[in-house]
Amino acid sequence: MTIHDVEHISCPKCNEETFRRLDIHNNHILWKCKRCSYTETEKLFPIRKKVIYLDQFVYSLFLKSSKKEDKWKKLGDKLNELIEDQIIVCPYSTIHQTETEFYKTYFTELTKLYRKYSLGIEFNHPFEIEQHQLIHSLNNFLYKKESSAYKPIWRHGIEKDPHQWASRLSLFVNININLSEINRAEKLKKETCKKIQKRYDEIYKEEMKSFNKDYDIEKGFLAEVIISNHRKNEELTRDIMLGNRPMEAYFELLNDHVEWMLPQINASGEKNSNPFNILIEFLSSEEFYQTPYVRIWAYLFAALDQKVRASGRRAQEGDYYDIRAISNFLPYCDVMIIDNEFRGLLEERGAPLTMEFDTLIISGKTLDSLYNHFAKWIASTDTDKIRDVYNNLDRDSFF
Repeated sequence: MTIHDVEHISCPKCNEETFRRLDIHNNHILWKCKRCSYTETEKLFPIRKKVIYLDQFVYSLFLKSSKKEDKWKKLGDKLNELIEDQIIVCPYSTIHQTETEFYKTYFTELTKLYRKYSLGIEFNHPFEIEQHQLIHSLNNFLYKKESSAYKPIWRHGIEKDPHQWASRLSLFVNININLSEINRAEKLKKETCKKIQKRYDEIYKEEMKSFNKDYDIEKGFLAEVIISNHRKNEELTRDIMLGNRPMEAYFELLNDHVEWMLPQINASGEKNSNPFNILIEFLSSEEFYQTPYVRIWAYLFAALDQKVRASGRRAQEGDYYDIRAISNFLPYCDVMIIDNEFRGLLEERGAPLTMEFDTLIISGKTLDSLYNHFAKWIASTDTDKIRDVYNNLDRDSFF
């Protein structure tokens, strides 16, 4: 069917043969009359997409391989085909946006790529994801519930329903690049790498510990970071209020989970106890340690600690972003395509976390295995029926 063969039927309002399917919105087909602009909607059948996380390096390789035939171009073409058939979606994130800003030369091309593969679907900010998970853990702790396992739902991890039908257009707001902010972010990235390396230098001198010991230490360290960020924010706010720092210093405030957890504790009815003391108890409790992002974050750093002692592994500037992305997004993904090292870290020791969340971890070395999954997804999808929906849209006009 060509675009000129799109079906036009009699308009319910003006009776002219100008009523046609115009677009898809909110899982409905929008019918609109060319003549009188009368509209109606028709509900579409439900679809279920696979959510795939693409690491920043994947987009970079897509860009580099755009003019040559290699495994990354093959993957990019296949993902695009599956996206068009409504089988998958590849959400982007604030981490993608930040890292893209570091590639000033290829900023526009990389931005176009992740927008193309995401269809406008975005992961929630990591702070928001952590908050959703911590609320569950905190409620288990406060109300002495039998510790129920956290069950990921897409709303906690993704801004919009990833299983919705895609519209013909995805709208994005272009924000002017603030070079001073980018420079500040790059400086922070380098400083974070130096801090991680400083920890590695101390770890390298230590006697070998068991993985489980390192795992417990890293969970405790993350609890310390939550308290430390809160205290740093209090100090910075005080300096600003006293005039010791300029108002622009507010941009240096850190993510602060304490700010929202204390009111939650107050609301629980624990009137005879100090809320901050209760918070400290929570941050050393099994309920906190069972929070998904805490477990994944600590698991990855514990695995790196083991490598540091065994081989003197050095900190990489991308480590922080990689670990934050994996620990926050993994529970909400069907597939994550990440680098070889982090795939190896997750699959060591029986891959307990990826098995728990039923997330397939893929890297460059295991890319070929992904095509077997593609074939299964295609076989279980009525692609002809889905393509008919889009082929019957009026592509001559958007109005």
